Amino acid sequence: LDAVENLVHKVARQVKGVRDIKASVTSGQAGLLVSLRGVVSPDVSIPAVSEEIQSSIKSYVRSVVGAEVAEVRVFVENISAEGKRLKVD
Repeated sequence: LDAVENLVHKVARQVKGVRDIKASVTSGQAGLLVSLRGVVSPDVSIPAVSEEIQSSIKSYVRSVVGAEVAEVRVFVENISAEGKRLKVD
């Protein structure tokens, strides 16, 4: 799952407006469960960015890994114009 987490992180960082992101991937009965915590820039629509992240991750993981992503949860922890780093628990 570490390799999938790295792919998810790469895809999420490519979405315009995403400043920083931390990904966690677990396996469930219906497929992979992806949880993201991140920082976005103040000039983007959070629902639009979240939707783009979700669809990009589902499509990319399906095409590269061949696994279905059952759910992608996006939690915006902060809005920042700078590339602020997230605290790691």
